[in-house]
Amino acid sequence: FFFGMAIIYSFYLYEEYKSVLHEQNTEIQSHLKAQVKILDNTFTLLKMNLNYLAKNEHTDIEHISMDEIKQHFLTFAGSYKYFQQIRWLDLDGRELARVDKRDNKAFINEKLQDKSKRYYYLESRNLKEKEIYLSPLDLNIEHGIIEEPHRPVIRLVQPLFINKKKVGYVVVNY
Repeated sequence: FFFGMAIIYSFYLYEEYKSVLHEQNTEIQSHLKAQVKILDNTFTLLKMNLNYLAKNEHTDIEHISMDEIKQHFLTFAGSYKYFQQIRWLDLDGRELARVDKRDNKAFINEKLQDKSKRYYYLESRNLKEKEIYLSPLDLNIEHGIIEEPHRPVIRLVQPLFINKKKVGYVVVNY
C-alpha cells in the first residue's frame, strides 16, 4: 500500500515539476523575445544614424571643411548618448576626424591615430556603398592599450562615397 502511494505521489510531484518548468520556460522565452526585439530596434536605429553620418551631403570633403565635419560629428555625438566615438578614417585607416565622449560630454579629439591594423578597419575595406560592418563586442583600445576603466564597444563602420568613389569610412563606437 505504502509503495503504491509513494509511486502515485512521486508521479504527482513529477507532473507538478514539469508544470512549473513549463511556466518558467514560457516566461523565459517571452523575456528573451522582448530582449531580442529591443536589440533589433537598437541596431536598426544605429544603422540609420550611421547611414545619416555617411551621407554625402554631410561629409562631402569637396564642399565642407574638416572643421565643419568635426562640428557635425560633435553635434551628433552630443545628442546620442550611447555613441562613445565617431570617427572618419581615410582609405588607409588613419583618423582624419574624431569625436569622443566622456562623462556624457562630447569633444573633438585632436590626438588622431592610425587604425590600419585594427580588425574592424581590415574587415571594412571591401564594403560596398551603403553596406555596414558590425563588429563583435570587445573592449575599447586607445594607443594600443585596453582602456581603463573597461569600455565594452560594438563598432559600426560604413564607407564614405563621393561621386561613386570610396573616400573613407565613418566608424561609430557604440
